[in-house]
Amino acid sequence: MELSEKEIIRIDETIDMIPPWVSSILEVGCGDGRVSKKAHNNCNLTGIDIESIRIKLYPGNKLIGNISNLPIKSKRFDMVLACEVLEHLDNETMLLAIDEIQRIAKRYILITVPFKET
Repeated sequence: MELSEKEIIRIDETIDMIPPWVSSILEVGCGDGRVSKKAHNNCNLTGIDIESIRIKLYPGNKLIGNISNLPIKSKRFDMVLACEVLEHLDNETMLLAIDEIQRIAKRYILITVPFKET
């Protein structure tokens, strides 16, 4: 899928926020991995999404699961990344998802959501 210039800039700005010493990232709601594809090469990438069709092109390890009950042990990843995901959830699921993200992140959490999106 062709990305717009605006989307490419958003992804680049997100990647720039990842500290260079992060060695493992879990991307929740990863889809095709358009953000993770640009992460630094020495990083162990794992993506999780709710449907296998969405994650088919993800560049790293792939998991199928629900963001509100992640099948991953606590403090497993240096960083948990959630890009443009939380705004799609109802309030109850979003709160559960945030708890899960906090449980799994060893050091960092990076969440992006749209602002003034048309």
